[in-house]
Amino acid sequence: MLLDTSKTKLSSSGKSSHQIISFNIVFALRVAIHHEEGRCQYLSTQAKIMISVHDEVAALPEDSMERESPFDLILQRSSLARDLRSVLENICDSGVVHMFLNKWIEISYCMPHKIHFLPGPGRPIRIEVPYHGILLLEDRQILQESFPSDCSPAISRVVTVTTPLQSLQVLSLESDLSLSQIFQVVSHLVYWAKAIIIYPLCETNLYVLSPTANIYCNDALVKECAQQFDKSLPDVMADFSSPTPLSESKDILNHPKQQEQKVKMVVWMLQKHLLIQLHTYIIFSPPLPRSHKKYDDSLVRSAGMPSLPEEESVASFSDIASVNSDESYSVAYSSTYNSQISKSPSDSSSVLDDKSFWPLQDGLAHLTKEEKEAVYNVPASKNLEDIKLFTRLCPYFNGKHHMEEIMYYENLSRSQLMTVIDKFRQVLISCQYEDPATSFADIT
Repeated sequence: MLLDTSKTKLSSSGKSSHQIISFNIVFALRVAIHHEEGRCQYLSTQAKIMISVHDEVAALPEDSMERESPFDLILQRSSLARDLRSVLENICDSGVVHMFLNKWIEISYCMPHKIHFLPGPGRPIRIEVPYHGILLLEDRQILQESFPSDCSPAISRVVTVTTPLQSLQVLSLESDLSLSQIFQVVSHLVYWAKAIIIYPLCETNLYVLSPTANIYCNDALVKECAQQFDKSLPDVMADFSSPTPLSESKDILNHPKQQEQKVKMVVWMLQKHLLIQLHTYIIFSPPLPRSHKKYDDSLVRSAGMPSLPEEESVASFSDIASVNSDESYSVAYSSTYNSQISKSPSDSSSVLDDKSFWPLQDGLAHLTKEEKEAVYNVPASKNLEDIKLFTRLCPYFNGKHHMEEIMYYENLSRSQLMTVIDKFRQVLISCQYEDPATSFADIT
């Protein structure tokens, strides 16, 4: 029945992606059945069983009490019929098929939008950013035991060494695999819902309760949370009702084991899709008349964030600098940060008349005359090093690149980035929202 229905869909292929999914199922089953027919006449044997059942039932009187549905008897006597029913049920229930046809040929298949609990097809998986990391959704040992005997050694090696604390670039070094191999393995794990893409855990990570999290906690999650952490899940979820940095788990009054438990709790909530991470995005928005603004409130609204008054936007960077610096726990970085902040722009002569500043004009060429004037009116623009760094980073200030991405591609520490943001806060605003690359709700 499954094969006949899928073939009907396949006859009008090219009009819908759903028909391609049907083709994958049919192809896997037909190849496996064809192989088994050549090896041990499996299909012929199973066909004879089904035909004999039909003949047996047809020979009984219609009013006979012993007459049963031929399909029920076929399921009892035919392993092929049971396998086909299992395939259909798994596709409908979980979207995943993993079976051995005739206890010999392995068949694996998944419907990504179903296995990731999505309402419909989304974007393809493209793991191409080295600073991202992965978080396994299953116990490491259980996951490795589920791998087939002919599984690629690269997959097993990645699963063995991966931790949520390291990036894919570090994972490449730890596993002695090329970065391209890491991307392929991680894409495979994400596709089969064995892992999700995250930004590696660090103290500056900001987490909040996922908008898709079920606030009516199911019994299974409540029991699991109580067993693992001896805490009430509703209370734990309430702690993340507003954005909370991971650094808050560091409490000098707490025992190290308690601090470690808090981090494990965050990891567990990420695995259960109860939390999402918020990143800080920077937007160039000089105080100009609305008719001249290049980036207005529409950009903020498109990101799903409420618009902010100019005064509040400017002041927000001081708060970010005091909370979101991962160097705040490092004396060395703190002293560097303070020394950079304390450097007065007036110590340097104006760069607007300096010939060494002229090449920087090209870096701001995409700005209007009014926007350039707004930049030049910032006191820090009179410091050559400050305006150089701002010009270098200005292309990132469009609301599409979060701070961690800028730090990675420009090889900057958080204190360096926060310094330039704070100095040019008159022409910048910030927003916090989820990175689309790590959003499991977009993965297919």
